[in-house]
Amino acid sequence: MIRNPALLATFIFLLFIMSAFAFAGINADSIWYDEYLALFYAGAMAESPSSPLDVANRIVENESGQATFYYVLLSAWGGLAGWSVFAARMLSLLAGVLAVAWVYRLAADMHTTFAGFCSAAIVVGSAFFNVYLHEIRVYSLL
Repeated sequence: MIRNPALLATFIFLLFIMSAFAFAGINADSIWYDEYLALFYAGAMAESPSSPLDVANRIVENESGQATFYYVLLSAWGGLAGWSVFAARMLSLLAGVLAVAWVYRLAADMHTTFAGFCSAAIVVGSAFFNVYLHEIRVYSLL
């Protein structure tokens, strides 16, 4: 928990800026092949809603090297938010915001709140992290 009001306001501002930049680029790129495959594995092209078992079977039949958790999560997210590219990319943005909050919490619990803030700022400043905030891939969840 952030007890310093200035640090809390700065942390919220940091999350807001990160989200704003990611949100601005969420539809800047057209869908590419790996994102299309992620939607396929999650069941976006299926005629009826996919169960977790359907998603796992689709992955095993087409590419056995993939882990199923992200695709099951994307399938559930698609059932809630819809199957547009925008909605699917919002899952990565949400995972990224949660990742920054978890990094803060982990570093703050291990050391100090300032260390947590600095760790979260480093994650937000990562170019790779910011690119993957608006792609339909598992990377922001990792």
